[in-house]
Amino acid sequence: MIDGLPSNSHYIAAMADDEELAAQSTEDPQPRPPRLTEWSPEVQAIIAGVDRLGELIRVLIAANGGTPPQIPAYPRPVTAADRLKQRRRLERHQALVARVLPHN
Repeated sequence: MIDGLPSNSHYIAAMADDEELAAQSTEDPQPRPPRLTEWSPEVQAIIAGVDRLGELIRVLIAANGGTPPQIPAYPRPVTAADRLKQRRRLERHQALVARVLPHN
């Protein structure tokens, strides 16, 4: 139930600011993609603008003779279908590697 709270809830904010809780964690927290329940058409439009702005920054740097940095796209929600597709892609890759590379 708690995991279903919005990422901007007071509870989630309090947990993020809890130094004792952070000290108990043994690994760096990995950023998670936004939840599908928090992904509205308005958020999608804003994020599309953010991504385009990143592309524009790269173009301007390159046009002025610089080497543009990699600016990653803002993460999108990940669905079960997305995870399944990724898992199948990984399985096909592993099968190909097993066929091509000799076994040790």
